[in-house]
Parts: sequence; structure tokens; C-alpha cells
Amino acid sequence: MAAVTTLYGREKEQRRLLQFLDRAAHGRPELVVVGGQTGIGKSRLLLDTAGHARRRGFTVHALGDADLHAPAPSRALRAALGAERPLFVIDDAGAKSAEALLSLVWEGRPASARPVPLLLARSANAAGPDLAAFPVWEDPRAEQAVPHTGLELEPLGEQAVRELVGGQLGVAPQPALLDVMACANGNPRLIVEFLEGLREEGRIGPDGDLVRLTPGRLPERVRAAVGGLLRDMSPESVQLLRVGTLLGRTFQLSQAVAMLNTSTAALLPALEETLAMGVLRLADDGITFEHPLLWRAVYEAIPAGLRGALLEEARVLALRSALPPQDLAVLGRGGAARRERPGPAGGGPASGGPAGTGGPGGGAGGPGGGAGLPGALDTLLASGYVASALVLARNALDRPLPDHEAAALRRVLLDLVMVGVGRSDPLRGDTDPAAGPAPDLVEDGTQEAQRAAATALARIRWTQGDAAGALRSGAEAAEQTLTPDTAASRAYPRIAHARRLIAVGEVPAARALVGRLLRETSERDLATFRPAADLALAEAHLRAGELDEADAAARAALAAADPQGLHTLAAWASATLGRVALRRADTARAAEHLERLRGLPPHITPLAAVPVAWLRLLLLAAEDEPRAALELLRGADRALPSLRTLHFSEPGAAAWFVRLSRTAGDPAPGRQALRTVEHLAAANPGVAGLQAAALHARGLFECDPESLRRAAAEHTDAWGAATAAEDLRALLDARGRADEPADAAAAGRSWLIREHPGRCVLVTSPSMVVPAADPAPGWESLGETERTIARRVADGLTNRQVSREVQLSPHTVNYYLRRIYGKLGIRSRVELTRLVLAESEQEPRP
Repeated sequence: MAAVTTLYGREKEQRRLLQFLDRAAHGRPELVVVGGQTGIGKSRLLLDTAGHARRRGFTVHALGDADLHAPAPSRALRAALGAERPLFVIDDAGAKSAEALLSLVWEGRPASARPVPLLLARSANAAGPDLAAFPVWEDPRAEQAVPHTGLELEPLGEQAVRELVGGQLGVAPQPALLDVMACANGNPRLIVEFLEGLREEGRIGPDGDLVRLTPGRLPERVRAAVGGLLRDMSPESVQLLRVGTLLGRTFQLSQAVAMLNTSTAALLPALEETLAMGVLRLADDGITFEHPLLWRAVYEAIPAGLRGALLEEARVLALRSALPPQDLAVLGRGGAARRERPGPAGGGPASGGPAGTGGPGGGAGGPGGGAGLPGALDTLLASGYVASALVLARNALDRPLPDHEAAALRRVLLDLVMVGVGRSDPLRGDTDPAAGPAPDLVEDGTQEAQRAAATALARIRWTQGDAAGALRSGAEAAEQTLTPDTAASRAYPRIAHARRLIAVGEVPAARALVGRLLRETSERDLATFRPAADLALAEAHLRAGELDEADAAARAALAAADPQGLHTLAAWASATLGRVALRRADTARAAEHLERLRGLPPHITPLAAVPVAWLRLLLLAAEDEPRAALELLRGADRALPSLRTLHFSEPGAAAWFVRLSRTAGDPAPGRQALRTVEHLAAANPGVAGLQAAALHARGLFECDPESLRRAAAEHTDAWGAATAAEDLRALLDARGRADEPADAAAAGRSWLIREHPGRCVLVTSPSMVVPAADPAPGWESLGETERTIARRVADGLTNRQVSREVQLSPHTVNYYLRRIYGKLGIRSRVELTRLVLAESEQEPRP
């Protein structure tokens, strides 16, 4: 791997230091202190600036501690102080080093010399005050004080990380590898070390993708580096880190105090050391590990016996442990999700199902997102300006919008009108809330206005992928006593909240909420809301795999909604019945329900856009028309794999898109859905259905039977569990192992790996071969193919070049290399080359 010779993502800092040189060249020197965590690139930035300075005619002097703390300035230093254009640079400077440097500059330079510019990089683990606030920089011989400023280096952004990884690999990195690199939290040194470690162990493919051979273990190179870091720390600091890594990436100091049986005051020196070294940092919600990579590495560095004892002690103290994820890609995505936590301004406008209560709907991409219209609506509603939010949403619909975004805005309007006005006529589809005169909402600041705002906020936050925020707002709107005169405005939020509770697996709470609604709603209003309650219960039955009960509830709702002209509820019922029919493999009946949805009145059609699109895709796939489904996803339905609310309501959707990608030969929909559901899972760790959905999709994507086995066991959705089991069986069939139980998959002799996102190939898995007898260690234990590969690698060939010579895929060569490493007891190509050369010297010469 090439050495890093390019600065990535530091354009702003480079411009600032060029200004520093410009001022120094015109007789206006500064003290600039570059700060940042260890490995963030301070030294590299100083080196780059020194190069620019030399090209501009400066004489650059790099000083060390020996120069600074000498009893008197050396002859070379005195000469440098009197030079025409000197620039002093000191790397890894502590507070005392800076003080010594300043004293040397003032005391050692000639009286006629011009002020000297100084450039320092602050030591990441130096105790003492921040050098940027160093107070003593005023030369009594100068006409004015010399300014001093600080320049703090932040972690690299996503684009800079992509460029750095691509520059190191020589190819564009694939998303899975970038997810793993997110573990380093934008730290260039950690990224390079991590990347080098993965490459040494053959865990990066020739196309810049991650080869997931051992996803639960950090590269040995990284483990060794962190081990060295821990050895340099005090025993108390190491103990703090060990305890902290078991309590979670973010933990409370009081928890660590309890675990270590000490006092807060006694623990402060260890905390200060870990903070100064950039391993921990203070956050609003506690003490957090700066990098997910360090969190995981410290965890792996704890001896297994000690780890078990500490976990047992945490349980005795009733402290909840939150261990690092086993999969490095999940660990990286979790770190990214923390930096992109969904907030008021995130996401694209979209929402729930045709009834406007949280069914399949919009919201593209991962959690979070830009501000824009959703952020403006969130801000207005959170501040209580319901009428202004209504006007903003109506005005936005006057502009051309993608179908799913327009449907989402219409659902927000539906929420506001149903709750803020207390009207149920929007459910009929006879009037369009987005057209005609704006309805008269209740006055801002009233209880009714607050309820309307909370209902709409729950929808927006659900769309953004923030399940916890949506449930908080939904509960606020729902948990109020119904009265006959406000039943319509209060029953609606309860239906919406019940659907979201079902989506996150809290079915008993949803059933209880629906029961309260039915008891507290008047007979007159029950005519409208009983069908909605039946549909919410039908969703719960569908999740549980109770197809007969789901079918009966949806049919009852349809029978009640149709005569009343409740077209929105009828659309919801038809979408539910279509899904039930498909799960019964009744494509003809599903097609009938799809036709009914297509024939909806004009005002309802936008609200049903997502359920119609999803049902249409499912039907095409069931009729063995994957390419037709793919064409839809390349056209009007291209946003569907990234709609967050679809993944909330259909936990098996992401795996379905991965399966479609594989069948149709186009990786795009699968990748899109996989990335969305994994971001959702990372942002919503408490939603078990999302965790299983992400595990299922990733397992299918990576041809990983263990992940599929776990997904089949952990899915909270019956369809998701059934399809995960089917995917596992298909994988075992492809390996010729269908007669063996799923938990025996890890003991196999062959393995399917992902050659590219649309196809898996069967390869021999050296790490899983069960030999007839233990071979003798060393060169003699290698087979002929292994020796050929070893010799080619020793000749300097890459895996791809070796694969061409031996007629195997690069991934198969990777597997053979791992087996060779295991037999020879080595870890790198360098060691292999040495052994091959030594063996060649021992071979008899002709």
C-alpha cells in the first residue's frame, strides 16, 4: 500500500496556513498552534506548510525538545534567529516546550532582527493549558503584540475518507468497506492502519470491497497498535477504559466509579489522561469513546477471563452492558448514525400508508438528511404554529414533487385537518385538503392545536427514521381522554400511534390502545373509526402470520368503509388484503386488489402511491417477472428501496430487494435497500424488527448462513422469518448441504461468497476444510496448488494476477492464502516471501 503523500479534506486549513505565511512574509508574524487528536494529521499538515514556506524563500527550522531546553541557545539556533526569513516549526509540543521556545526567541534573537513566525503542533497527550490561549507573546521591542491563534483539526468528512481510501487502494472503495472505515471516525492514521491491516489479512477484494471472512475480529495490526497505546497509559487509565468499553460507547462516570469501587476524585487523573490522549471525550450524554474502532479494540484487548468477570460484576451492580457490535461494518454504521442522528431537520417528506397512519410510505435515504421542507414543518409544529405549518404544506404541493413526497405532504395535511379541525370527511376522498380555501384550524396554543401538532410531528419523525421521536410525539397526541364532542380529533391519533407501535413490535400496547379507543368513542363516530381500528388489528395479525384473522379483519373494514364512501380506509383495506393474498400465493386475488387500488378517486390516488407500488412489485416477482419489476424500480418507483417507512412496516422488504437484485442481475436496488435498513437499524437500536431486517438483508447480500439463521430466529415479523428460513435453505442447497441442519453450516467444506452484489459463487473455504489427518506443519504441509500460489505471491504478484495464472477467482486465491498463512503460522506476504526464499535455497540444485 502506498504511503500517504496527499492531504485529504484539509483545504480550509491549508488556506489558513498559506495566509499565515503571507503575513509573515510581509513582516506580520504569528504564533499558530495546530491541535487535534492523535493521528488526525497535524504532523502531515506542518510538513506540507514547511514545504510551501521553503518554496517562498523561508528558512525552515524544525526544533525538538533538546534544542528548546538547552541551557543556552546553540550556535545554529542563534544563527537561525538572525536569518532574513526564519520560520520555526515544532511538532508534538507541550505547554512547557512552547514556553521554552518563546523564551529562546525573545532572548536569543539579535536586537535588529524582525519578529519570528512560529508554527507548532500541540501534543495530543500533553498536560497543561491549551497553547492557543497562551498569554505571553509580546516582544517589548516590537511595536505591537504578535497575534496567536489556534487551528483545530476535525475528523475527515465522508468525501475525504472516500478519497483517502481510494488513494490507498488504487480503486474506488465500495460501500461495505467505507462502512467499516467509519469505525475510525475520520482519523487518517487509524484509517490507514485499519486499511493496511485488512489488506494484510486478505480482507479487501480487488474491486475495493470488503471480503467478510472474519467480520467479528479487528486486524492483528490494529490490535497490536492499540495494545501499544494501552501499555503507554497508567494502570488506572487502562482499567477505566476496560470498564467503560463494557458499559457502552457512551457511559456515565458514576457507573465506572461503581464498577471500580473507587471515588470520583480518585478516578479524575485517569479520566484526564484518557481525554488528553484522545481515546475518550466528554459528550452531552456522558463520556464517550472517540472512535468506534478504539471502543472495539479495547474490548478485544481485555483477556477473556477478565472480560467475563467484569460483565458478571456489572450484572451484580445492575449496570446495563452495551458491548461493541461483533460485525465491524455494523460498528462503523453505528458510529456514522451517531454523527447523523435524525433530528427535527432531517429526512425527506414522506409518511405512512393509504390511511395516513404510518403504513408503507415515503422518506428516502438513511436516517437524518438535510433541512428543507421537513425541517421547516418540524420547527413550526414543535413551536406550536399549526396554522402556519398547514399553509406551508399546502403551498409546497403547488410545486411539482415526486409522487412519494407529494403523498407524504398530503398525509401531513390529513393529520392536521383530521385532528386540528375534527373533520373526518378527508377519509372519504370527496375533498382534497390541499385544494380550495384553507380549512379553519383550531387556534394555536390550545390543547387541540397541540394534539394536531404532535400527530403531524410523529408522522414527520417516523418518515425521517426516528422511531423514538415518532413514538414520543404519537403518545403525546394519543394519551388523552376522549369526549363525545372531540372523538374524531382524538381517535385519529390513537389509530396512527397504534400502527407505529405494531411496527416496532409493541403489539400488546397497540391492542390495548385500540381497545381504549373502541370503549371511549361514541357509537356515531365508531362508524368511521371502527374500520380503522380493524385495519390496525389486521396489521398485527399479519405481523404474527395469522393470515385468516388478518383477512377477516381487513374484509370487515372494507365492508364497513365502502358504503360510507370512506375511500382512504378502503384503500388501506385493499392494500392489506393484497398482501395477505400474496402470502397465500394467490396471485389472482392479489391482482384484483391491485386493480381496485388503481381505480381510486383522484384525491386518494397520491395517498396510496407507495402501497400500490409495493404491491405491484410483489405481484410481479410472484409471477416470475423480476425484470419487469426492475424496470419499475429504474423508473417511477426508483425511490422505493430507500423509503424508510416501508422498512418500518415491512421488515422483510430489504431482503426482498436484495433477492430481486440477485435474480434480475442488477445490484442497485439491493444495495439501496440494504444501506437504508442498516442505517435505520443503527439509528434505532431498540427496534428488534429493524435489527433482524438488517441482519437478514446483510446475510443474504453476503451469502452468510449464520446471519440468515439468526435472522430467521430473531425476526419479529412472520413473513420476514419465513423468507429468512427459505433464503438459508436455498443457500445450503446451493452448497449441496440441504440435508444438514442450519446450525451445522459453519462446519462446512465449501462456502458461497459474494463475487459482486448480484451473484454468489461457490469456492473451497480453506479455513473450514476438515482434513483427513493433521498435516505436518511447515512447507511440506502445503498442497501443490498452495505452493504454486505461495511462489507467485512471493514473486510480487497481486491476488488478481495470481488468479489469472492459476485459473481461480481472486476471492478463491484469498481463501488459499489464508489457509497457507494458517499452515505456516504467518500473517503477512512479507513473512511468506521470506519462507519461500528460504525453501528455495534448501531445494537441491540441478
